[in-house]
This record gives sequence, C-alpha cells and structure tokens, in this order.
Amino acid sequence: MAEPEVSARPRAGLLILVALIAAHTLTTLGYHLMAKYLGVSLDGTAHGQGLFAVFFDIRFWGLVIIELGSFGLWLLILARLELGRAILLSAVSYCVIMVVGALVFHEHVTWGGYAGSAMILGGIALLAGAGEGSHDR
Repeated sequence: MAEPEVSARPRAGLLILVALIAAHTLTTLGYHLMAKYLGVSLDGTAHGQGLFAVFFDIRFWGLVIIELGSFGLWLLILARLELGRAILLSAVSYCVIMVVGALVFHEHVTWGGYAGSAMILGGIALLAGAGEGSHDR
C-alpha cells in the first residue's frame, strides 16, 4: 500500500508562520536593544532636555519604525494563528531578550530568571500540542 502524498501547501504555511514568529521575535529584540542604547545615551543629559533631545535622536525614530514593523508582523501572525497560541509563542521573545541582556549588556540574571525562562519554554512546549483535534467546531 502506497503512503498518501503529503501536500507541500500546509508545510509552506507552517514555514511562513515560523518565519513570521522568528521575525517578530527579532524585531522585539531589536526594539529593546535600541531602546537600551537610546536610554544609555540620554542618561547624561539634563533633566529638562532629555525628552526634547529624544525627538532628534535617530534611534528614537528607529524605535518607531521597528514598532510599526513589529505590529505588522503581529497582524500577519494573527491572520494565520489563533490568538491563544500566538500569545504563547510571542513569550519566547522574553527569554531571548533576557539572554541577550546578559550577554551583550552584562546584566545580572538570577537563577530565578533562568528558571522562569525554562518554565515559559516548557509551558509553550506543553501547550503547543494541547487540544490537537479536540476543538468543538
């Protein structure tokens, strides 16, 4: 008996979804990195000038563009995935941001932070397959 032919269309849809989630995670990471650099650069400005100076900093406008791109990616993800699952997958960005903060900015991460990230990733893994085929539609 021959095995049924697997359609390339669902596989392509899954690849597009994975690419969108990865791109959204990267834009979130880029946003946080740029915000950190902007905040560090404005740290030495006088209190009254900081808010005014931010509008003339290219990093601020980079943040605006990144946020708009991230919002567009989020809408594309929601068009392909249920909100409940999309929220779970977007939580991966918190883990990535924590690791990059530790590696790039030498921020201190406690064991609790690592344990929390492990729980986020474990929860995503557990819930990713939960309810498969049990939807009441």
